[in-house]
Amino acid sequence: MASDLIEVKSPTSPTNAKSTTGVWVELHLPDGNTLLRYCAWGVGRLFFSASLFTVSITRNGLKMGIWLCDGIESGAKKLLKVYDALPYAGVPMTQVIEASAVAVDEPLEIITDIISAIEGKQVMIIGEMGTGKSTLAQYLAYTVGGRVRVYECEGTPTDW
Repeated sequence: MASDLIEVKSPTSPTNAKSTTGVWVELHLPDGNTLLRYCAWGVGRLFFSASLFTVSITRNGLKMGIWLCDGIESGAKKLLKVYDALPYAGVPMTQVIEASAVAVDEPLEIITDIISAIEGKQVMIIGEMGTGKSTLAQYLAYTVGGRVRVYECEGTPTDW
């Protein structure tokens, strides 16, 4: 390898070092094996850079997917809390009538004429405010010929 070194002599004097015009320096191109090594290094570098880029893109995509899944899970849990707070498929409790069925051995008397059934008797109508209890009581009293007495729920049973 010592034979590959070339000594370059400048035809100008050392005092005039700035002037390098007209000086030719002989350069040798690398041989085939060296050029092949450089190409292999470049291809390897390109391959490793591309694989690192692919890993980075995949990792960031998966992070975004995890972030998206966490957001969907959090939102679904909040919605489930709302749905759990709504009884009877979202119907407010004031509009729900709970009923149960019990088997009866003997048939009950079916009342078809309510006016004749309550005539001469005391009737108590119970229900929530605004459901028409007073209107029904006035109608029944007018039809039967009785009178209506309204008791407040805050009263005691002796007041009734």
